[in-house]
Amino acid sequence: MEVRRLATVRSTSVLLATAVVLGALVCLAASTLLGAGAMSGDDTATVLTAGGDAAPLSVVGALLGVLGAVTVSHDYRYGLARVVLVAVPRRGVLVAARLAVLAVLAGTAATSASTVGAALCVAAGRRPLLDATTLRVLAFQVVVVAAWSWLGAALGWLLRHAAGVVAVLLVLPLVVEPVLIVASKFDGAAFLGPVVPWLPFAAARAALGRQLGSADGAVGALPALAAFGAATALLLGVAWLRVRRADA
Repeated sequence: MEVRRLATVRSTSVLLATAVVLGALVCLAASTLLGAGAMSGDDTATVLTAGGDAAPLSVVGALLGVLGAVTVSHDYRYGLARVVLVAVPRRGVLVAARLAVLAVLAGTAATSASTVGAALCVAAGRRPLLDATTLRVLAFQVVVVAAWSWLGAALGWLLRHAAGVVAVLLVLPLVVEPVLIVASKFDGAAFLGPVVPWLPFAAARAALGRQLGSADGAVGALPALAAFGAATALLLGVAWLRVRRADA
């Protein structure tokens, strides 16, 4: 039912196509800032993840977060929540199916954007280095983008309004977290220093780094991915309580 529903909603194809096209174009734009010829492993990881740990916001991830929000909020906007629950009374099954379909779509979009971006880089004379570490970063990118889509869905269940979810998904990584990071550099808020690297979206960026484990004060990709996953799981847990107890 979820596959059929998403396949017949125009916003799904629009958001997926936009994520792939914009992600690939960001890959190409990032590669043009480098010198001609083959890219290093670090450059490749940054380019093929559309900015990776350098960009303040994941383009593909943010768009999939919007898709997650739209997927959920459509039920409330068009008064379909009761109809859906009549068709599938077990709310846990409905939530699990919706998250599973979102994860598949997110993984497909992330992989497609990186693949098309790599092809554009090769066509532009900037051949990426696809070593084992870079492939691991691309695999983590799939997980991060899937988590973005789940964050959007969780916020959709909590707020029930797509515009509100989009505002939260943009304000937190682009305004709130940068302000906290800057504040941590002042003596009065120095206590934030050990905390800010573990903020959800800061951790999402660190998860796309090439260094797997933490070292020299830098958060490694694996613990950062775990932190972002834990934040996503916590929000999904709160959303599930709302879905389980709230009226349709």
